[in-house]
Amino acid sequence: MATIDSALSGSLAAYLACSCGYDCRIVFSMEENIDDPTASVVLLQDIGTHDDVY
Repeated sequence: MATIDSALSGSLAAYLACSCGYDCRIVFSMEENIDDPTASVVLLQDIGTHDDVY
């Protein structure tokens, strides 16, 4: 099960991250959907091991 972490810091401060396995991280942001302001869009920034994405 994926878990959402706190917002990241430094050069990744605009993003969130979640784990998707033992050593797999997804870095993403949540943005407003311009076609439907009541919905959000998930924008994937990076996926890989902890060392790959940070």
